[in-house]
Amino acid sequence: MAELFLLKRLSLARNIVAATSLLHEIYVITENSVTVDVYFCHRPYQLKNRVAIGNMASTDIATSYADVSVYALDSRNVCIWRIHRKLKKTTKHALNIGPEEVLKSMSITKSGAIVVVLSGNGIVLYNPVDGKTARIYLEGASLSKDGIAHAAEFGDGCLLACNGTQMFVYDLKREEVCKAMNVCGNHIALKNSKTAVITDKIGQQLRMLDMETWETTEVNVRRNGLWGVPPSHVHCAMENGLLLVAWKNYLHVYSFDELDLESHLADTDTAETRNEAASSQNAVGVCHIRLTVPFAFTIITGFKVNFLIFLRITRLNRPKMHT
Repeated sequence: MAELFLLKRLSLARNIVAATSLLHEIYVITENSVTVDVYFCHRPYQLKNRVAIGNMASTDIATSYADVSVYALDSRNVCIWRIHRKLKKTTKHALNIGPEEVLKSMSITKSGAIVVVLSGNGIVLYNPVDGKTARIYLEGASLSKDGIAHAAEFGDGCLLACNGTQMFVYDLKREEVCKAMNVCGNHIALKNSKTAVITDKIGQQLRMLDMETWETTEVNVRRNGLWGVPPSHVHCAMENGLLLVAWKNYLHVYSFDELDLESHLADTDTAETRNEAASSQNAVGVCHIRLTVPFAFTIITGFKVNFLIFLRITRLNRPKMHT
């Protein structure tokens, strides 16, 4: 089982639609909001700025490392908004999509092409440089009730797509599905060229997909009481390797490296919580019970004092047996 280490838990007023990051900043869009909220991607993870986009119905957000920008998918205006570096301005890119089609999610390829997932098994590849649009349909992919949920580029001209109950590899050159797997998935983030992180709403967990063996591994994450809440969105930051996971109105910032728990990336409160949790797993567990005893006595000065008695109970754990 793979393991992630929680660095920060952001609690927001609205449910999170999606989150991404760029240049050590976190960009978040929430339900029924026309702003993109920008947070510092290090301690104390405070709100840095807001980018207001009038009448926007934010559907997804992603990072383009090709032009060092963040793009937001707007289903109400049927367009994509480019948020330029340093938040100086936004540029609107209209999409040639009919009103009967639904914009569901987006991702961005290494070359900067934007992959927009439509209702059914339709996908649009949009080039923000020249405005050219290419349409593909994932023929050969079984159509679930809700169709393809998300797709992301990997390798040389391939898309990794999911529809809630299955995952598919679509070869853009051959224009066909070349592999199908019975792996539940709703959103995909590429950790590197060989590994993807997938949200599984049905299993309410995260999974790691090895794109060489096509085997999945459950990810062990700290949920902080969010049992029964499925992860809805995941993003892997290329510049620092951190993983952003949305759980309802909470955004968790994870690291794959335990050493980051001692760095500036770990929030102070999170570090304290981590230390408390770690102490309960030691060979010697310590439990403090505070008893207030109304015991009073008169000292020489004639004052009465109350004593607090602390009991320290030490529990010795049996050593684990290794096989």
